[in-house]
Amino acid sequence: MAPPLAAVTDLPVQRLACEGNLSMDALYSDAGLTPSLDAWADLFAGPIEGRLAGRIVDLCRDAIVISIELPPSVAEVLRSADVPVIDAAVDAHRFLYDIPLAWRSTVANVREAIGAFRVSSFEIRRRVGQIKAKARWLAPIDVPPKATLVLDQVPTDSAMIDPVRRRRVCWTDYSDALERLRRCGPIVWRPHPSNPQSGDMAKLLREATQSNANIYQLLSHDHLSRVAAISSGGVVEARAFGKEGIHLMDRYAGIAIEGWRDAAPVVGHWLSPHFWSAVLDPLIDTRRHVPTLPVEKDFLRRSVNCDWGFGWIDQVVVRD
Repeated sequence: MAPPLAAVTDLPVQRLACEGNLSMDALYSDAGLTPSLDAWADLFAGPIEGRLAGRIVDLCRDAIVISIELPPSVAEVLRSADVPVIDAAVDAHRFLYDIPLAWRSTVANVREAIGAFRVSSFEIRRRVGQIKAKARWLAPIDVPPKATLVLDQVPTDSAMIDPVRRRRVCWTDYSDALERLRRCGPIVWRPHPSNPQSGDMAKLLREATQSNANIYQLLSHDHLSRVAAISSGGVVEARAFGKEGIHLMDRYAGIAIEGWRDAAPVVGHWLSPHFWSAVLDPLIDTRRHVPTLPVEKDFLRRSVNCDWGFGWIDQVVVRD
């Protein structure tokens, strides 16, 4: 963020990370907790109060906080202290020209400014059409008619924290929902490539078919009717492909921050000074005449070295 921000303002850009005096142990100690996945889920769901809340506010006082996947509990602490937050998370539509970041803010005028850069529904539909056309060139995969695709998830992902139950969830919490899905027709389940331990899912689904096929080839298949997951972005992608999408958990339930649920997906513009000139304008004076950089294909996709299967569908296929 430093290069585009430096082009629009002379305010110092300071990186804040969990290191040195701001260690993970120290932060959890302020909350009376010991670091663990369950303690993390507790803090993520919130509320954050007492010493930890005070420490967070003191660290960010008189600042504009620009963050990546900030826990809503932390955003709420800063919002209550009138510290503006501009946060981004990886958007579910990961098959676009580059991976979009979904931007949101605790400030209404900032949300409005971000909206001007939002990916259009036409861009999504156009890309879906391209992928469906490409899928016809790939070696066929077997999907039974009227199938439901169930997507596994990484148990340590924040998307697996239920803000209502205030804890991490797993597939055993949704055994009844899986049973209802069985009545809709055949089940195909896909392990998550970053979760080698899918034992719970395999036991619950029993006779279901496991598939390791590319997610976009599966979404393009005419036999697939619906996609279900606890909270995976793959469900959002499925809706873009014209499939029924079922989330078993609402990961934004109970989060009172206005606009947090409705983040705006932006492809690439956030790397350019012109984006920050517009987005920061409701908060500070910004330079107007700054460079407008073109959106580069795969910039974020390659820099994070992760493309959620898009690289496979994007390859050139040689047909015998």
